[in-house]
Amino acid sequence: VKAWTPMNMWIWFRDLAVHFYNCLQDFLDMSLRQIWASPRWKFPFRLSLGTVILATVFLLIPVSFTARFAHWNPLWSILTFAIVILPSLGATIKKSIHRVVGTILGAIIGHVVAEILYDVSTSSRPIPFLIISFFVFIITSFVQLIPRYAYSGSVAALTYILVVYGQYGEKPDIFYAATRAVFISVGIIWVLVMSLVLFPSRSSILYKKNLGVSMEKLAALFEILIKRIVNEEEIPTPTEQIKAIHNNYQKMRGYLKESKVEFNPFRMHGFRSFQEALEQSDLAYYSLASMNGIIDRGFGKELQKEIIAPLATDMLNLIEPIKISAKQCSDTLSHHQPKPPLNPLYSNISQLLMTLDEHYFNIRNQHIN
Repeated sequence: VKAWTPMNMWIWFRDLAVHFYNCLQDFLDMSLRQIWASPRWKFPFRLSLGTVILATVFLLIPVSFTARFAHWNPLWSILTFAIVILPSLGATIKKSIHRVVGTILGAIIGHVVAEILYDVSTSSRPIPFLIISFFVFIITSFVQLIPRYAYSGSVAALTYILVVYGQYGEKPDIFYAATRAVFISVGIIWVLVMSLVLFPSRSSILYKKNLGVSMEKLAALFEILIKRIVNEEEIPTPTEQIKAIHNNYQKMRGYLKESKVEFNPFRMHGFRSFQEALEQSDLAYYSLASMNGIIDRGFGKELQKEIIAPLATDMLNLIEPIKISAKQCSDTLSHHQPKPPLNPLYSNISQLLMTLDEHYFNIRNQHIN
């Protein structure tokens, strides 16, 4: 990690400015139809339009109406919308749930603590306030250590601070906490409406698209490895291809986690088929990575011929069917088929790997003996 020296900070701001300028230039060079079709601009447009619409609605509400409420503050709705909304629907729903749960818990704890502190004399109040706050922050910090619930823990701590500090030394008002919860709920509802109506982007669809891309990349990697094995041509180790596939699988696992909330909780067989497809593809990937390791062991020319000769024809004959099958699966997934097909590479590659590995060790042991 680079130290935050003045020079490094200047370089960071300079690179950020250049990136912003390039994005703006791309935007100005695009036609309206291209902007409408580009996924790159859909989320910024959804976020910006949603924020402006929500702020406009609150600005149009007459002051004579808002004056009736002591704790009227629409800023919480606008902030919630801007913070919670994310590019994909699954991620947005997941974050919304954590925001609501954290807000409710923080508001309840904050109000109870505020009631306790109000009954303590003014001179003695700071001591119980600091002790209680210490243990509340200990608990919320432990929650934040769990990645799955980290956002709920941070929101609960923030809401507690706002409720307790906001009413410190005053008589606690239940509507102080409740009003914030209501405004945050309004922001959450608006987040879900915008995510479902304007350029909806589902994590399950992003997952399937990436799964299709991975299938085609695995088929291309399979072809490279087979050609390396049978010595058809001199091809270097496909390190970059393997790294690209690995990075794509990291993204897919994220999309898979986010997509869980998009399924009907009483009909989770669709999500389980997603899990199975990822497991099969994972096994195909690791099988190919292992095959690449076998090739890189560097056995001699004579030994290589002896190992490969019985399998060379079968290997070469597998290339085209696997590429066609992977392409068909990718096309199927791009048309949003509800259930992703299993990876066609898995059974063929796994069997071939086992045969190759077993054959390699048998012949190597014979030569050693």
